[in-house]
Amino acid sequence: HGMRMCRILRSEWRCQVRTFRDLLRVQVLGSTSAPQAFRVLRDYQRTADCTAEFLWQQVLPNLRACVPAKSATEVKAVHPLDDVRLPQDVQRVLSLGPKFAVEPRKSAPELLSLVRQVARFAPTSESERCISEGVDVLSRCKPAKTSLPIGRVISVLRDDSLCLLTADKDGGFVVLTKEMFGKKALEAVNSVFENLPRNSLRSLKAKGKKLCEKLELTRLVSSIDKSECNSLKFMFTAKTHKPGCPLRVIVSESGTWQKSIAEFLKGKLNLLSIDDPFLVKDSQQIITFLDKHKDSRFMACSFDIKDLYYSLPHQGLLQCVADCIDQFGSVAFQNETGMCVSNFLEMLSFYLAATCVTWNDVVYRQKKGVCIGSCIAPVLSNIFLAQCDRKLAILLRDQNKVDGVEVFRFVDDFLVVFNHLDGIYDSAVQELLAVFSKTLNPLIITYEEMNEGTIRFLDIKLSLAPDRTFWMYQPRGNKGLLPFSSAHSKLVKRAIVKLCFQNALKKSCPELVKESFEQQVVRLKEAGYPDQVLVSVAKSLLKKFGKKGTVPSKEGAKQKEKTVVIPYIHGVSHNLKRIASKVKTRVVFSAPDKLENLCKIVTYPERKAKGCKKKHQVPMVACAEGVVYRLPLTCGKAYVGQTGRCLNERLREHRKNMERKGDGNLAVHCQECKCVPSYNETKIVSRNRDQTAREIIEAMSIADSGDACVSSTSLSLLSKERAFLQKGR
Repeated sequence: HGMRMCRILRSEWRCQVRTFRDLLRVQVLGSTSAPQAFRVLRDYQRTADCTAEFLWQQVLPNLRACVPAKSATEVKAVHPLDDVRLPQDVQRVLSLGPKFAVEPRKSAPELLSLVRQVARFAPTSESERCISEGVDVLSRCKPAKTSLPIGRVISVLRDDSLCLLTADKDGGFVVLTKEMFGKKALEAVNSVFENLPRNSLRSLKAKGKKLCEKLELTRLVSSIDKSECNSLKFMFTAKTHKPGCPLRVIVSESGTWQKSIAEFLKGKLNLLSIDDPFLVKDSQQIITFLDKHKDSRFMACSFDIKDLYYSLPHQGLLQCVADCIDQFGSVAFQNETGMCVSNFLEMLSFYLAATCVTWNDVVYRQKKGVCIGSCIAPVLSNIFLAQCDRKLAILLRDQNKVDGVEVFRFVDDFLVVFNHLDGIYDSAVQELLAVFSKTLNPLIITYEEMNEGTIRFLDIKLSLAPDRTFWMYQPRGNKGLLPFSSAHSKLVKRAIVKLCFQNALKKSCPELVKESFEQQVVRLKEAGYPDQVLVSVAKSLLKKFGKKGTVPSKEGAKQKEKTVVIPYIHGVSHNLKRIASKVKTRVVFSAPDKLENLCKIVTYPERKAKGCKKKHQVPMVACAEGVVYRLPLTCGKAYVGQTGRCLNERLREHRKNMERKGDGNLAVHCQECKCVPSYNETKIVSRNRDQTAREIIEAMSIADSGDACVSSTSLSLLSKERAFLQKGR
């Protein structure tokens, strides 16, 4: 409301200024002779401007003093290990956290590519209009200037031989020397992995392919053949909440043949229904239970399984999967999956033994269990623990001496709530620990007791008073929120505010809802969220409240089929989204340039894309992928083209087409002109991974070459697009 009043007053004052200027003009021109009138008018106007500026400078300091100072954004901690010292500017950048995004810098062809992506889904009659409006948007917007010295951060870390990791709990960065990283990484790997002969990689892939051929899984065989990597890769995160800051080992299946088998198994395992008496999806189920028994006297403790995924026994896991399939129905499973149970278990057993990882030229395989990072690890652990939970439920009901036990499990964490026992809390916890350890053997169980009558589980904090139970929304760990200055769209930032407020209202009891809400306001302000955003979101939530004061559930919005994903660029993305809405196209924003990418650049530099891996019989030029090229002809003209594959592969296709005297602009011209392409003299005009951007560069290069080019464009550029490209050079 205040901003609206300011706009109204500003409009009124500007109207008065125009009125006084017009009156001054009429008065001067009417009372002064023509030769001197305009000089006198300019003098009066100059005097008025100087007077207004002087008065404004007198008032401005008082107005600025009335504006409350903004609290400094609380930055995420940077954990330097081994006495590592960082320059202040590097520390400032890293303190923003791994999720902080920098606005991507796009070239003129890449910006036009975004416009073309949006216009691609428009009807033919509307496509040209969308492109024209999109170019107008690009012309009005200035390129962003990144104030963060990202390049300096990379150079400092590299020059000082430092490694960068993300922290497990607080969401910050950990900086350590390469020597310390090597030691800690080796300790973490040796704790859950064992060495294998290096020649086992190819034999494992051959066995996997042979098994799929035996089961007549032709699609899977083809996917295995196309995979480029024979082994998984390690990634590490730092456990800053534990003494000594050990590392957690995570694997990446990206680009491996193991990922193809894992995706196949995951699709089949997701068909199974898991009967688990303790499993909860989120804390809402716990809150529902507490709300029903809020006047009861409870005590609680929590249990945790150490290294759950790496501790699952293979034989017991396979037996649990077989039992789960029996409950589902063997015949029904075979009808749904197209393979019998024995064949499925054989493939699952093979996969568990084939998750090999290469690190420092050494091949490793997990000693037991499933690797963290495997796409089937969550469903396998749930199947295994479901059987354990059913046994545990029987023991707690029939043999346990503790009364009123209620258990909730989320992944590897158990919350146990039981009736209040005066003076025997410790013995009750130890008895429950013995029951859990016996049932979940060979898994290792750790426990946590109440601290001053409170205990935290998932994102809620329980306060167990002698007369009743209270709860409030309070996320575990010190992980901060996404800074407001991050290059994410306002929709994302408003969604973060809305989620914090909604959770505080929905996941807190009436007695503590105010305290929880105020805590979320503090968290948001520490992350730099301005008051007007918080107030705006709070008002929208207030309007959506039901008559009884409850937050309504989300209604499933119908998703539009046509969706385009573009990076968020301030001033560009939202305007392109507005254009897309006219042709009923949904636009989603991404933030590709996050600070967590620094970990890959600094800590794992050897994983940088190595380019073409194909061994060409007769390489004509240096291998290069994603290029716009210029192929000269002996007649003096040239052929301009683009390819996302290796340039040698594309030139080989040109040569084969020439030998066959096939169609195409190059072959037809050479047949008519009797000239020959000079393949070895091919030049790269530009490099770009985006196909549309390459086609735009190709079209512009062909237009610049005029009659000296024999190729035709992949797309037609509008005059506005050509003008924008020429201006951006």
